[in-house]
Amino acid sequence: MAARRTLQLKTQQRRELEEYRDHDPRPYLRERCGALLKIAGGASAHAVARQGLPQPSDPDTLYGVVTALCSGGVSGLVATNTGATVGGVFEAREGVKAQLLETLHAGPGAAARQEVMVGSSGPAWGAKANPFEFQDALYSLYVSAATAAML
Repeated sequence: MAARRTLQLKTQQRRELEEYRDHDPRPYLRERCGALLKIAGGASAHAVARQGLPQPSDPDTLYGVVTALCSGGVSGLVATNTGATVGGVFEAREGVKAQLLETLHAGPGAAARQEVMVGSSGPAWGAKANPFEFQDALYSLYVSAATAAML
């Protein structure tokens, strides 16, 4: 059988947890501090997770809170943003946005006036571009922007 996890708090630590439980504006932190005080009072973490909180919780979550308190103090209980990468997606999206704006400011006439410079497999040298290529280019940029936004 696994050893029961207990929590021994000094008077100062207990007062700090009580202060956070009673006065902190973050509800999740008040709940965590209250649960830790119950565990320090002798209740098992499993019983507190299942019956001692406003919403029943997974006991492993509460064991993680106990570990966070032991390793980092009350500051270890504060949630941090560990979401997706910030830089890469937004930079790609801004690049696509800049290309779209540049194309839109040039207007449809600019795309239609461009001369196609392709080899013998395509149109002859100096042939005018298809006006629908502008529409296709905008659509491909839009698809790229939508894909970048979903990442």
